[in-house]
Amino acid sequence: MAIDTTQLIGTAEFRYSKKGFVRDILDMVLTYNLMPAANAKLRLERLDKIMLGAAAYLTAKRPTAKVKNQARWAALANLAGQCSQEAQLLGAKQLTSPHDFRDIRGDPKLGQQSYWLERMDPQHRAGFTLSAKYEEWMNSTSDEDFWTYSANVALGDRGVKLLDETQKVRRLKYLARMNINGSLRDLHDEPVSTYHMHSTYGGEGWGIFVLSPEGELYIHSHKVGRFHHSTFLGGGAVAAAGEICVDMMGSIRVISNKTGHYKAGITEMQRMVQMIPIDSEAIILPDLMRAYNPPLGTGEVLFYRVGDFRAHGVGATPLSRFTVSLRIPVWARSAQSPTIRRMLAKIA
Repeated sequence: MAIDTTQLIGTAEFRYSKKGFVRDILDMVLTYNLMPAANAKLRLERLDKIMLGAAAYLTAKRPTAKVKNQARWAALANLAGQCSQEAQLLGAKQLTSPHDFRDIRGDPKLGQQSYWLERMDPQHRAGFTLSAKYEEWMNSTSDEDFWTYSANVALGDRGVKLLDETQKVRRLKYLARMNINGSLRDLHDEPVSTYHMHSTYGGEGWGIFVLSPEGELYIHSHKVGRFHHSTFLGGGAVAAAGEICVDMMGSIRVISNKTGHYKAGITEMQRMVQMIPIDSEAIILPDLMRAYNPPLGTGEVLFYRVGDFRAHGVGATPLSRFTVSLRIPVWARSAQSPTIRRMLAKIA
């Protein structure tokens, strides 16, 4: 595993830049390429720093017509794509963003919002809000850096909470460990349940989760603009992420790949069921984009048994509406969970 530095060294001439942080990006890439392939954790941390360095450049000044400036923006788009591919090879998924920041759009229907902006922002304002402002900045004639330009964007409810490596202890309250009986337990050995949780998408009885690359599962309620999937690991890479329903005994009943911050897909869901010994009778919706997610979805809702999906991926047998209904607790498919009810109505 290595990052190709041809564009950075060649047309973009990063090593000759007068700006130290631009040269630092190349130095970090070269250091990454020398790291032992077996040290996935260290390599993921370096990829994270590379992306933060790239984002610092891409928010410092809007693109110009100069050949060198255009070459650098193109080189950083290529670098972002390579970082994403490297993370996947290391068993992880980075925050969602167009690789080319010139393609960032505020409209959520286009699927081109950037959550690296949320991560970079000292106030951690919501990525969907900052993306709209970034698009506006790109189309402006401003000489200001993006952060100065966006200073008047409302903070909302104190900004998104990000629990980075300096706040590992605070993460522990959301940690869910599976015991030998397959029950999720908190630090006090009490069952973890989503009964009292809420997700904006799933509704009442649903929580959001991330699985760290080291296999630690974190679960909590979703609060727009305050507590997102990015919160648990401070915006760092994840092995998987989505929404989850856990019953009162701590048994996982349902998982899906619903996350805008990481856009987890089938690969991440397969990784999830391999890393965590989830009950084979639990059910999984591994491809939400194919399901109820207008306007991009096809309307096809395909749930599988976890055991079948673990063995066969999307070649598993789709479940009937009756079977899915049996696995979802009544309190997680009530009138307070309208999205789930609409999904159920679409299953054959």
